[in-house]
Amino acid sequence: MIKTVLFDLDNTLLRNPTPEFVAGYVSRINRFFKRRWNIEPGEHLREGVQIMAGPRNIWQTNLEIYWMLLHRILPLTAKGLSEAFTEFYETEYKELRANTSPAPAAETVIDRVRSAGYKIVIATNPVYPEEAIRLRLTWAGLPGDFTYYDFVTTADNMHFTKPSPAYYGEILARCGLEPDEAVMVGDEPVYDIQAAGIVGLHTRHLNWETLGQFLDDLPCLPEWMPPAITSQSIVPQWLGNLGSIFGVVADMPPRFWDQHPFPDEWSPAEILCHLTEYERSIHRPRLERIAVEPDPFVTQPNDPPPPSDYPLFRSAHALLPYVFLKERQNTIDFIESVTPATWDRTARHSIFGPTTFLEMAYFTAQHDRLHIRQLCQTIGGCE
Repeated sequence: MIKTVLFDLDNTLLRNPTPEFVAGYVSRINRFFKRRWNIEPGEHLREGVQIMAGPRNIWQTNLEIYWMLLHRILPLTAKGLSEAFTEFYETEYKELRANTSPAPAAETVIDRVRSAGYKIVIATNPVYPEEAIRLRLTWAGLPGDFTYYDFVTTADNMHFTKPSPAYYGEILARCGLEPDEAVMVGDEPVYDIQAAGIVGLHTRHLNWETLGQFLDDLPCLPEWMPPAITSQSIVPQWLGNLGSIFGVVADMPPRFWDQHPFPDEWSPAEILCHLTEYERSIHRPRLERIAVEPDPFVTQPNDPPPPSDYPLFRSAHALLPYVFLKERQNTIDFIESVTPATWDRTARHSIFGPTTFLEMAYFTAQHDRLHIRQLCQTIGGCE
């Protein structure tokens, strides 16, 4: 059942001719930095967008990739860079508003979707920081306060960009959603529709002129059938789950790692230990077995010991996300080595009954999201 609607921003909620906007952005940012430091960082920002879209460090936010590149040419600390960009967005960036106009139906559609009880995510390509996206929301005639929405993707909080399907996997994990519980509304066939569809989201191809047609879909959303799970959706979901974990713990105070804010619930460190040990001893071995044995009988594992009993728990807690990343990458390497026919191989599960390699791989993604929700709730209860 659909719970959340994701909306692209540029050319969906806001008319914003992309080539002209990007050219104007680069021109103004070069002018701004040249006046102050005699440096034009536009090409470095373009390079950053290319790095974000390719193989990259999952633990780095998109904004951190920019900072990494800009530190090479600008004699500023991270704080100084942030302050410089804040000044740019408060001054010259606002000139770009003249190139945009609100989608005629944007305010009505957002209001009606909220009133119908659906959560709203602003799923704009996160290659700009918070302030740039906040301003463009106001240019669309919408609230610039991010708390009005359930999630807004920005360079500050995301670890992937469009058109990577992992971008949508990260949104699902951050919002506690399964793929069939969300619909992506956007104008771009590859970035918005194809990429979201690969992960398993419902999609609706609309632009700033046709956005109002979504109001006709709204009463029908409860009747939409879930998209089929496909083998192409698995790795993007796994990667998105990893990105969300790094995002969730990024600003967590170190003292939170060992806190138990709720009775009988695990601490953040124990949750990460559990995910890592299950990956190593349950999820990957189960998939490896289904890949080679004919219709194996798979039993539900016995209740594991408390995560605090794992040797891993004695590691530096801040390293735990990276340890899980390493284990998950081993599983991804295995998954990427199997033949297409492997995805249809069958197994018998002691609880789920008849199943397949594909279903067990998808269950791994669901297991991640279950504990990511637990992690969010636990951190939210820590003091």
